[in-house]
Amino acid sequence: MRNINELVGIIKGINFDDIINDKEVVRLQSWVDKNRNLAYEPHQAELIKMVDDVLEDHIINEEEKKMLLEKAESFLKESDDNIANVYELNGIIEGIVCDGEVNEAEVYRLKEWMNTYGDDIRNHKPSADLCKIIDDILDDGVVTEEEQFMLLDMLSDRINNSQFETKLDYLCKLVRNRRN
Repeated sequence: MRNINELVGIIKGINFDDIINDKEVVRLQSWVDKNRNLAYEPHQAELIKMVDDVLEDHIINEEEKKMLLEKAESFLKESDDNIANVYELNGIIEGIVCDGEVNEAEVYRLKEWMNTYGDDIRNHKPSADLCKIIDDILDDGVVTEEEQFMLLDMLSDRINNSQFETKLDYLCKLVRNRRN
């Protein structure tokens, strides 16, 4: 299930600015609620169970945040699927935009992540385009408010399109298998 990489990305994305707010907690819970039935492998189910346990009180404290990030990193080490990085990136973007804002710290952390995984995601056109935009924004070393709003709109559109494409792929699969 590549979508579990999206969960890993959301966990990382909501931590990019080191502050986890209520909207981010709600988004994380929403993803788990919608996707828990897709976790067939034990380590995927274990990650989802951990998120459920952490979110039981609707608060993520520092210890829980550290535990989630460590588990997410551990999960990534077990994966060798290069396209999974695109799913992780989508999750990171969801984690960044779910509170309705993009701040400078998030832009720099996104750039850092893209530098680490750039070879894999630059082969995926929308991700390559995003890398270029982030590079352009950070070229002068300043992230203006206008650039933050522009990036928020662009990232939100990417997530909406990605979710639509995922649903469309699923429906096409149902039709092909005559299970619609």
